[in-house]
Amino acid sequence: MSDLLIRTEYVCLPFALAFDRRGRRFNEAGIPIIQDDFVSMDEIGDSHDPPTFTNRAGRSEFEALSAELGEYTRCLRDSAKRFDFEQAARDTARMLANVAGRETRCGAHFAMVRHLLESIGLAAVNALRYEELSRGDTRTLSRDLLLFETRGLGTSVALDRRAQHAHAVGVGILVNDLPAIPFPA
Repeated sequence: MSDLLIRTEYVCLPFALAFDRRGRRFNEAGIPIIQDDFVSMDEIGDSHDPPTFTNRAGRSEFEALSAELGEYTRCLRDSAKRFDFEQAARDTARMLANVAGRETRCGAHFAMVRHLLESIGLAAVNALRYEELSRGDTRTLSRDLLLFETRGLGTSVALDRRAQHAHAVGVGILVNDLPAIPFPA
């Protein structure tokens, strides 16, 4: 489980560097694109806290979640390509509500899926602010960030599936390792 997470993080490093470089000129102009799209790890949970949910979702739940995420991704791509960040934020809020309902219904965490959706939602909301501050110059970078983040949704489902085995024995992996992202849905 941890190996997949760490490998995924390493694969993302060159892309993170590229996004940082693309955002630098905006940051120097006082527009915090990329910089404000990520949150500090300082606020993660206590590693000793047990997870709220300890069930493991069945195969059909993961298949249904994957299908929903596929449809969400298609909609988000369409919105992003039209630079309709407001619609992207609404679709993300709706998908987050679906995931929260699934967690409650199954009694199982989908922490990584939720985390990535919150990150996408925050980036969509921020894109609106950046667009206004830059008179539209940040639109392409915001769009590219949203499209890049959606690429991790499949891996997030796999990580959640693996993490649920640890949750079943009271270990809060992922649940305690991911900071809350203030997506104002």
